[in-house]
Amino acid sequence: KQKDEDVSHFLEYIEKFGVKKNIAKEKNIYYVNKIIKPRQSSKSGIITPSDLYIDKESNIYFTAYDEGEFKKISADGNFLFSINSFGKSNNKLKKLSSFTINKKNQILLTDFEKNIIVVYDINGKFLFDFSGTGRTQGKCFGPCGIVTDNHNNVYIIDRGNLRIQKFNEDG
Repeated sequence: KQKDEDVSHFLEYIEKFGVKKNIAKEKNIYYVNKIIKPRQSSKSGIITPSDLYIDKESNIYFTAYDEGEFKKISADGNFLFSINSFGKSNNKLKKLSSFTINKKNQILLTDFEKNIIVVYDINGKFLFDFSGTGRTQGKCFGPCGIVTDNHNNVYIIDRGNLRIQKFNEDG
């Protein structure tokens, strides 16, 4: 297991501002840009963080917007996995703006540039993607927020179309 420079920097800021304890207790999403000043790194780590979640075991999940990367690290700072591609042909993710974890323990990522929602299991295995570029129902321009309800329905903020769209759990 590795513990890279960016993860260490990230954890220092969380501890400094007392956010880790508060988030783990409340089980809410908190927006990282309010905590950490984005910085350039020699490794492709946290440069422009965009979303954060800490689960009940204190594992930390976060997205790096410009890098198109999602990472999971353990409570003690060990790197567990990252996601930066999807599909059978390993298409690269571009601009990850937000994510959520649903009741089925699936990770749902919004890619602002590719206009898709990508779904993985809790260990980072690709399951499927949905939506795509457009103005019609089921399509989007710049998805930038995502939540799920108790029935695993998916709600996204479709910024470019100035709307919120609802999808079933299969997209």
